[in-house]
Amino acid sequence: MDAGNYATFAGELEQFRAETAERLARLKPTDTIKGIFLKGYLEAYRKEGGDGLYDQCVTMLGEKRIIELFNYPYAGVMKIGVLGAEVLGPKLGGVQPYLRAMGRLAVDGYLSSALGKAFMSLVHPTPKAMLGMLPTAIKTSFSFGERWATFEGDSCVFQCRKDFSPSEANAGAIEAVLHATRVSKVEVTVQQQDLLDYDIKARWTK
Repeated sequence: MDAGNYATFAGELEQFRAETAERLARLKPTDTIKGIFLKGYLEAYRKEGGDGLYDQCVTMLGEKRIIELFNYPYAGVMKIGVLGAEVLGPKLGGVQPYLRAMGRLAVDGYLSSALGKAFMSLVHPTPKAMLGMLPTAIKTSFSFGERWATFEGDSCVFQCRKDFSPSEANAGAIEAVLHATRVSKVEVTVQQQDLLDYDIKARWTK
């Protein structure tokens, strides 16, 4: 990353730190994430940053073992998210590409797990079926936020409200879900309304 791009990244990182601090200030102790998704994020950090970054994240979380069906404070995810941005942002092209990559990799890990395979078995893996089931799947793993999907042709607006997850991370998750249906082309964009409220617009070609 050259000097000009690094200066841009430094500004993005400072903004992400400030946004994370604001999210943490609004977070309640009851805002949690299931261990299976937490493990997915940790493995995404290992994949992109190696064992060193993975070990740093585990140390920061203070958990020696992550149990898939246990609930863990979402604050930990946000804190390791900042560390990941500092380490991986320059490699992945900035904070927003980093967030999208982490969301995509975490969902890829979930879909390859036993629970993910069970989810896939519940629906015929078409984009509409997968995205239609996604709000329910998220609700079983994240204690906060409201989400719903509306469709028009081969497109979807995935609405997220009171969602502490960064919008680009959820956009990456939706990319992963759509690619799992083996469509030929995927386009996912974000329309941010405020820090915790946003719409994710997805289009695909079969």
